[in-house]
Amino acid sequence: MQSLTPDLISHGSAGNNMVRQIGASIGTALLVSVMQNVSDNAAPSTALLRTNPHAYVTQVHQAFMTGTHAALLVAAGIGVVGIIAGLFLKTEAKPKQAPVAEPAKD
Repeated sequence: MQSLTPDLISHGSAGNNMVRQIGASIGTALLVSVMQNVSDNAAPSTALLRTNPHAYVTQVHQAFMTGTHAALLVAAGIGVVGIIAGLFLKTEAKPKQAPVAEPAKD
């Protein structure tokens, strides 16, 4: 945003907000998909519900926690990639202003 001219700042801000909104939506969809797929794969068969309801509920809860754990690991991985990518961003040094001389005191 600092490299934009004053007449383009509003456009840059709108573009920045749009990219953040879309990224948040895609990230949420990705993490929920990971959680659901892992939970479905770890869920017990419904035959257990008829034979041992208590064990079924326990295993469904465990499957949900497994899916949540996997989604959080994916989110942590995305965060680590973002931090590493951020370290490679270059910042331009701002030119230093010359010190302003103070007027002489009488």
